Amino acid sequence: MRRTVLGTLHSGKPPLQQIADLIAARTGLFFGIQELRRLTSVVTGRIANLRLKSVEEYLRLLQQESRDSSREWREFVSDITVGETYLFRDEGQITLLRQELLPQILEENRNQKRVRIWSAGCSSGEEIYTLAILLDQLLGRDHGWQLELLASDLDQRALAQAELGLYRQWSFRGVAEEIRSRYFVRCGEQWQVSAELRRQIRFFHLNLMADHYPLAEPFLNRVDLIICRNVLIYFEAATIDAIAAKLAATLRSGGILLTGHNELSGVNRPELLPKKGVRSHYHQRSEPALVLPSIPLPPVTRPPPPPLFPRIVEPPQPLNLPEANECEESLRLQLQHHLQQRDYLRVLSLAAEGEKRGGAQREELGEISLVVGQALANMGRYGEAEERFTALSKEGKWQAIAFYWLAQISALEGDESRAKRLLEKVIYLESDAVPALLELARLLLRSGQTKRARQLLQGGRYALGQSGEREWRHYGIANSAVMIDEIDYLLALP
Repeated sequence: MRRTVLGTLHSGKPPLQQIADLIAARTGLFFGIQELRRLTSVVTGRIANLRLKSVEEYLRLLQQESRDSSREWREFVSDITVGETYLFRDEGQITLLRQELLPQILEENRNQKRVRIWSAGCSSGEEIYTLAILLDQLLGRDHGWQLELLASDLDQRALAQAELGLYRQWSFRGVAEEIRSRYFVRCGEQWQVSAELRRQIRFFHLNLMADHYPLAEPFLNRVDLIICRNVLIYFEAATIDAIAAKLAATLRSGGILLTGHNELSGVNRPELLPKKGVRSHYHQRSEPALVLPSIPLPPVTRPPPPPLFPRIVEPPQPLNLPEANECEESLRLQLQHHLQQRDYLRVLSLAAEGEKRGGAQREELGEISLVVGQALANMGRYGEAEERFTALSKEGKWQAIAFYWLAQISALEGDESRAKRLLEKVIYLESDAVPALLELARLLLRSGQTKRARQLLQGGRYALGQSGEREWRHYGIANSAVMIDEIDYLLALP
């Protein structure tokens, strides 16, 4: 008898059910009987896309611990978590945010003038940009506040689209034209969020079920407002309760959790008090939140997930620099500037022109190659970035830095063992490479190796005290103070 693509294994559960179990174990997402038809459609599409012969072969791929499996999980999760969203969604909750919750939070924080908001399950970004617009409308320009706007999602492809902030007309249904013209820039048939708003937001990958928080990342604590709308509907009751407990622990005392309507019905968390507001309900943290040091956001040191298409950016601000063909120093300054502005296409264009001209010294070519590698990684072109860094690792001066960036790519692709080995190489070559010490300590903490992690953190703290204000730009870090804050925070954890 010929076996169909979605056949049954000779023993045990049907392979499709095994895939559903894998999804639940890895992400917490639950596929009941009603959802299995959609899962069947997604799995069939992935099998055809990969040119596999059967669902059993696809199941084996998902079960592997390999780079191919990690890449496929990213694509698979993106396909099974497709959600519909748009700007200023749910008029009732937007009214609640505009008229009650955000003014209340601003009043409570008026002395320190700092607000921390997290969109948990941000999808393609419409929600966090809506919040940024609401805050701008409430505060006005030149407000002097420190806005820490965080956005996470399980789907790395959606995160890439969110970081681009590029939307079609469908995302603007119900949005006033004056808002679109003020906060967006026309890009052909699409509209892109202004660079000013995009710079306010930090996007990052997070698994609400599997990842640990508020302890997993330094910035994810003492949050004023968490918005987690239309996310919990995908989980079973026990998982919802566990996630609600972690979200509550991430809020400051008095912090607010806003979910979709009735998403927490049946969940009894004494630390989350139900409240009735203007046109909608929300929950408020009642008991004292976990006391964690409130520190500034660290710079993004990991490349963001791959974009769906090349980044479209607004023209960069003019630089008071000589033209690139006047001297190589100017080219390096321009490359660094455009890298910081996230104008990665401009980085690649300038670098290609510089490499074509020739005449650059080996050291200059190394720095150009390093910046190009970072730009490629930030665009999601990991294979090309890895080629650049691998070639650079054969150059003595750049070897440690190249291994550091290769480790970042490996960690992003889920190969933490390789990332650790590469970071060990960095530390062997440069014992005072604090970014590598810090990155390796983070990985060790995640795997429960607390003693070694603390030794590395203490070594990094000592090295920073001895080295003074060393430049760390090749590691993608602004200054030593940022690492000192993060190390002190991690050392203070129980």
